[in-house]
Amino acid sequence: MPNKKTKKEIRPRRTRLGREKLKVAIVGLTSCDGCSVSILDMGLEFIASIDHFELGDFFIVMDEKDKKVEYDVAIVEGAPLTKKNIESLKAIRQRAKFLVGIGACAHFGVIPNIKNYIDKGKAVKYQYPKTYKKVENPDIKPISEFVKVDFIIPGCPPEGKDIISVLNTIRQGILPKLLENPVCYECQMNGNECLLQKGEPCLGPVIRGGCRAVCLNSKFYCKGCRGILPGYNTKQLENKLLKLISREQLNHILQVFGIQKDWYRVQKGNK
Repeated sequence: MPNKKTKKEIRPRRTRLGREKLKVAIVGLTSCDGCSVSILDMGLEFIASIDHFELGDFFIVMDEKDKKVEYDVAIVEGAPLTKKNIESLKAIRQRAKFLVGIGACAHFGVIPNIKNYIDKGKAVKYQYPKTYKKVENPDIKPISEFVKVDFIIPGCPPEGKDIISVLNTIRQGILPKLLENPVCYECQMNGNECLLQKGEPCLGPVIRGGCRAVCLNSKFYCKGCRGILPGYNTKQLENKLLKLISREQLNHILQVFGIQKDWYRVQKGNK
């Protein structure tokens, strides 16, 4: 849940010119770094936006030498797959007033999360046949299992503009909010042909929008990287999907972004 004391706890610093700035850290755990790259992809727009912030640490650009520096906002990308990841996550949580997880890795665990659905011992031995005994092999969990998370920006990856927009919202002392529309809403707004009506699988009716239906714009079906919308019943969509694909195929889709557990948990809650 978002921190309700944002207005009191986050007080942007004032520069000599009187402009308000937040001191921000962007921290990376285990990931492909795609979320942070999406920020850099903004190019000059990112440079102009960052003028409103004091960027103290950005793991793919520069490191903050003073490890005791406190931040107004810490942005965390990636999943905590190692002991070092967990230590870094807990350390930045202690130094930040407001912690934002970005991307599906921080949100669900994503690709490494697939290991949770199989024998993880066999998986690591298959991948690292000679060194598997030296490889850390924990269950994969989202960052919220280890620290208090004030806000999540979902997606794989989320757009850089969305990340900057959330920072600007916090800078104004306002709690950010996620869209409550399904991907289908944006898909229809874009004039895309419905894949479900064509007899093809798609999770769009129950997945949180905000991605501008980017996958469907390119004729790829939604696999749920932004998570299931609260209150949406997955059972109705599941019944339709199982007329198109097998249960095994459905589970494979749900495992790509780590939403299988939530998919079935929601159904139990609706009984």
